[in-house]
Parts: sequence; structure tokens; C-alpha cells
Amino acid sequence: MASSPPSDPPILPRPKSVNINEQLLVDASGEGGHEGCHNIHSGLKPLNIYTDVLFEEEDGQLTKFAFYNQEFPDVRILDLFSEMCRLANVKHCKNEACRLYRRKIENAPKCEWKHFRDWVLQLISCLMNAWDQDYERGNISDLGLEKGKASNQTLRKELLWDWGRVIYEFSIVAKHADRGKITASINLFEIYELINWMLSINSFRISAYGSHSPIRTHISRHDIVEATQTARKFGICQNRLWNLTIGSGRREEVDLPILMMMLSKSQHSSNFKYWEHKDLGGSTQDIPLVRGQEVDHHDCTAEVCIFSSIDSTRVRQLHKCSSVQDCGGALSFPSSEFQKPYERFTWWLDDAKEIGVKPYGTGAGVQGEGRVNRCLFDYFKGIAKRLGCTAIWWDTISIPMEREARKIAISRMNENYKQAWHMVIHDQYLIQFPWAEDGGPCLALLLSPWFTRAWTALELVMSKKGSVSVIYKDSKDPCGYTVKNLEREILAQHPAYASRGHWICSSQINQLRGRQINHIEDIQNILMTKSTSRPRDLIVIANLLAGHESKQDINRPGAIAGITRDIIIGAGEIEESFLHHGHATMTQKGGFSWCPFSLLDGRIRTDTDRPEKLFVDEEGAVSGFWEYRLLSQEDTKNIRPHSFHLSAEWRIRSALEQWENCLLLKNAHQKNLETVLLVIPLDVGTFEFKGTGYVILECHYIGAVFVNLEWGPSYLAPVRLGNSDMDPEISAAEVIDKYDNTQGFRPYTPLIRGRNLRGP
Repeated sequence: MASSPPSDPPILPRPKSVNINEQLLVDASGEGGHEGCHNIHSGLKPLNIYTDVLFEEEDGQLTKFAFYNQEFPDVRILDLFSEMCRLANVKHCKNEACRLYRRKIENAPKCEWKHFRDWVLQLISCLMNAWDQDYERGNISDLGLEKGKASNQTLRKELLWDWGRVIYEFSIVAKHADRGKITASINLFEIYELINWMLSINSFRISAYGSHSPIRTHISRHDIVEATQTARKFGICQNRLWNLTIGSGRREEVDLPILMMMLSKSQHSSNFKYWEHKDLGGSTQDIPLVRGQEVDHHDCTAEVCIFSSIDSTRVRQLHKCSSVQDCGGALSFPSSEFQKPYERFTWWLDDAKEIGVKPYGTGAGVQGEGRVNRCLFDYFKGIAKRLGCTAIWWDTISIPMEREARKIAISRMNENYKQAWHMVIHDQYLIQFPWAEDGGPCLALLLSPWFTRAWTALELVMSKKGSVSVIYKDSKDPCGYTVKNLEREILAQHPAYASRGHWICSSQINQLRGRQINHIEDIQNILMTKSTSRPRDLIVIANLLAGHESKQDINRPGAIAGITRDIIIGAGEIEESFLHHGHATMTQKGGFSWCPFSLLDGRIRTDTDRPEKLFVDEEGAVSGFWEYRLLSQEDTKNIRPHSFHLSAEWRIRSALEQWENCLLLKNAHQKNLETVLLVIPLDVGTFEFKGTGYVILECHYIGAVFVNLEWGPSYLAPVRLGNSDMDPEISAAEVIDKYDNTQGFRPYTPLIRGRNLRGP
């Protein structure tokens, strides 16, 4: 069946109930293939199940495969998966190269449905052989179809693309399956994670498929409860655990069972436990159990870590020597030696490479500015020399205390880490975690105190030029340490060969490492789970992530709002969900009357794969396209404010008292009506977008609201918020009539189907 599709789609019987004991692979006895592979060769093109296949019902009706997801409740999800495997016609491949790849990927997730796992591993091993063969020949650097290539290379790419589509279609079928279809007598978690594993390999090798959004319907309450109980058993902070679900993009809670399974199987599972020590050098440090006076993370909740706001500048500094008496005293690094304000405040030994050290948990010390324990400096100096460096930037001795000098130093911290040849991560938790090759150190880094801090997140994002290394405990020497390279030794290199948990950990770290900051939501995603000992530092870090020098005194009244405005105007655009924040706005009318006081109060929406972008002008007006809906008095009974402050709630309730002046706005790609925007239309204006002049609705932002309404007839219109400070003079319906009768281009759409552009 997996051959070049005929002009007329084949007609097959409807999918039968799956028998998990039946083979899904086809016997390849007596068959040959291109370069010995029985599956990936030019004479074998897989069918597209959505376009190339029809199923015949008992009444003779012909139905496309995709419609089974919605219209046939007696066809279960495993029936569909089984039919997809059969249609692909994947054979038992006897090619030795493919069999070698098959042996290499035995680390794939286990699955109770043995024959399905065999099918997945066979297809992936043949594809990996084909991918690597073409890569070695120089035919493929990335499986996007490039123009100008020789025809045989283009055909080869198209073939591999088609097989990649077969994998991708499993996620499409699973995501659109009705909830009633996903019940089964076998473990669905294992099946879906095997598909997620297959999808991660597909997107890794074919970038055009992008970072896949995982299948999530298989995650049950039992799976999550069991994962959180495992975390408590091993002493994992619940806040740090749940922060992984927030920082994982669209995967969310999918990762928890896999990561906790990885932890429990780690050869150093007992070393994951957190303890806060009060007796180590006089400072409060977050490290595994060593000796008495321990306080663990038992009282932390999913939302709050009770140790997240500890200020390391106010605790005594760590010693690396065996006893304080043997240390030899403190060394002094006076900031007065920095002669020029534009210097990077780096302590140079000679004019060579620079190292940036971020020692979290050492304590900045209370013995005075620029003074550090001799043993601690010698420790970092030794690591610098080991890496071939002759200069060091260390915040304890490189950030002056004098106000203006400190402001300059902090404003250029991102540049320090951009220019550093090496960045070394020192965390008291990690240096007590023994190095191993099982991926455990990668998970330890993800769960470490270092990973929770906003300043260290900035450093990891900005460290683009040089290498990043992490200090762990030497597993062969209880008193020694080992320095490991992040990219080469800690992170997983390939999703097919690494354990599932190791790849997930690596993907989360890679989301920060050298990340490109292209949008406001990139900054929000980075900082939403990070903490600082000084809350105001978060907006300073946001400014540095945006690439701005911090020109404003953060302690000055209005500085947070000023930085927020600078970042947004500099970006020129913002995600529509940002406006659903529920806070009091920066101004009541005019520019930024839709914006919360702080950038970090804006909302990020995860319920759509197609976020709507809005455009912000230099005066703080925001423009975009929304579906709008007029209100009736009856509608107001089914609208309630989304607010975190009484003033925001009052503003919404006050506006609804004059409901005839209000409109509701909905993102055209929004999957549900959890919250929509309430606005007051003021007048009709014009604006230019990509060379076309549009009629636009000038509106006043009121806030975000929860609704329990049928949306009904709706049309798409360009709307601008914050461009006018006038009061409404006519009703919303009259403004809409004026909009409809004004000459100019305007898009419109019924609620349910597509959009078009309507001319004047």
C-alpha cells in the first residue's frame, strides 16, 4: 500500500478493532530496495492518509480518514494508529546499516504495545540511515526543499519529507481525537510518549516541521499525583518542580512523570535531595545533606519556594579550605582601581581570554566591598587557569558599591557574558552532586538553585560567544570536583540516542542557552519562573534581555513603568494575550492605557499555536485585528471582570452599566472564550499597513472579562487602542455603522469560517 499514490484514492474497509498481538510490520522476504533498505527508496512513496485514502462504510458512504476523529465514536484511537501503521506498509528491514541504527536506539521509551514499538523503531532506524547517508554525501543540510538542486536530490528530499509527514500525522490524529476515543485496555501514557519521542526526532532532523507541540491527552491525574509524590520522596522543591512545567513551552505538565521516572532510576537519586545548611561558612546554602542543622524544602508549595528570596550579599562568605584558621585571610579588590567608567570591571592577569564566573551560593560576604576569602578566590583562579584563561569577572569583586559605578556595571552585565570566552557555573548544590553519564547531572542542573535565579538566566541567555561549564563533584574522588562542558558533556546530543528524560532536560536548558530575544513574550517566558533577592531587579534584567542599557535609576519613582514603555516601544509589537492581564493600567486614557504598570504583569497565552501580534507606535497606541461583537443588556449578566485589583474590577463594572457603548473583542485564533477584551468604540480612523490604507475602529481599553456567551455573528476589524483620549459621543452600534459606511479597505469574517478582504 505504501507506493506512489494512484490518481484515484484507494477505497478500503473501515478501520477494524485493533488486536495488539498482531504484527504491524510487513515481511520483506525476497524484496530488494534502494541501497539495501526495504523502506526508504525511490520506488516507495508513503500514502498521505488525509488525501490518498477513502474508507467505505456499511451503507456505501465514502469517508476520509480524518473524519473518523469526529464522527465515528466506535472507532477508537488505537484503531486509527493501527490503520496508519498498516497504510504506511513499513517492512522488516534486513539492511545491516538500518539494523545497526535499530540497535542504537533501544533507549526509546518502553511500550506495552510491543508490535507498535517495533513498527516505530523500524521506521526511525531506516529514516536515520537515509538521513545520515544523504548528510554525508552533502545532499542535505536541512530537509527543506531548496530550489536549484539536482532533480534526484530534490526527489530524495521529497521522499524523506513524505516519510517525515507520516510521523507528523500521528500527532495530528491524536490531538484532534475526541476524548472518548482515547480509552484503551493498555497503557496509553507509554504509547503517546513513544509517539512524542518519534516526533522529537522528526523535528530534530526536519526543521521545517518545527518544534512539535506534544500530545497531551494521555496525561492523567494519577500520573501527575504520582510524579509529585516521587518529587516529595526525594526532597525536590515543589516550586522548582512545577516551574519546569511553566518553562517548558507547550509541553507543560507532560514532562513531570518522565522527569521523576528519570530521577528515581538515576544512580545518584539520593543526591537530588535539597537541604539548606546554616553551618557552612556561616551562610545559608542550598546543597544536599552533609551534616547537621538541616532545613529542607518540605514547606515549599508549587507556587512559592521559601528560600527563593535569600540575599547572598547579606550572608557570610563560603570557605573552600578545610578550616577558617587555615584560610590565610581575605583578599582585597578595591573598585577604585577601575579607572574608566566604560571598563568591564574585570580583574585581568594579562591581556588574554576572559572568564565569567557565576558562583551561586558562595555568599558575597559581609566583610566589606571587594573583599573575598583567599581560599575561595584561589579556587576560582585555579579553574580559570585550567580553562586557559588569565582574567576573571566575578560579581562579588567586579560590581562596585558606589551608586553610579554600580549602575554602569549592572547595565553592562549582559555584555560581559556576551564577550566571555568561558562561563563557569558554581552552585553549592551541584558541586555536591556526583558526575555520571546517565543524564542525572543535566536534571540536577535544571532543578538547582542556580537555575531558579533571574540574573543567572540572563547570563545563560547572553553567553553566546564562549563555552559554558558546570562544576560537579568528582564521583571517583569524594573531596574533588570536575568541570564539565555544557554542550558537549552535559546536554543530550540527539533525541534518538538519549533517554527521554535527558532529552527533555536538555531541551529546556537549550531554550535559555544563547536564546534569541525577538519578542516581548520571549522575555516574559524567561523571567516568569525566575526569582531575585530584590524584586525590582526583574525589570532591570528584562531591560538587559531586550538589549537596552539601564539608563534609569530603578529606585526612582516611575522607573518600572518607564522601562516597560521603553521595551515595548523598542519591540514595536506585542502578543494580543498581553492585554488580558487583569491589572490597573499605566494611564487611564491615551497612550499605554491598555498596559499594566510592569511588563512582567502582562499575560502569556498558551491555548493557541498562532498568537495574534499587535503593533505598538511610539505614542503607545496598539493596533491589531480582532473579531468584535456588540452587546445587549442581557449579555451583561454573563460577563464578569478578570481582575487582580479592585480598581480594574470597578472600571469594567462601571463601563458595563452603559453596555450600549461597549464591544467585546476576541483573538481570531483563540480556541476558547476564557477571556475576551471589553472596549468602548469612540470613532472611525485610518491607518496604513504594508502599503494599504485601512479603516480602523478607534477604541478605549477597559479590561479583560470572563464571558459565558454564544459569540454569534462576528466580523474581523482593525482596532486601535490608546490613540484617543476622547469620551464616547455615540453608541457602539452607531460607531460600527459609521465604520461600515466609511470608504477604505477593511477585513471581515463570519465567526466560523475564513477571512477575506473587502474593498471600499
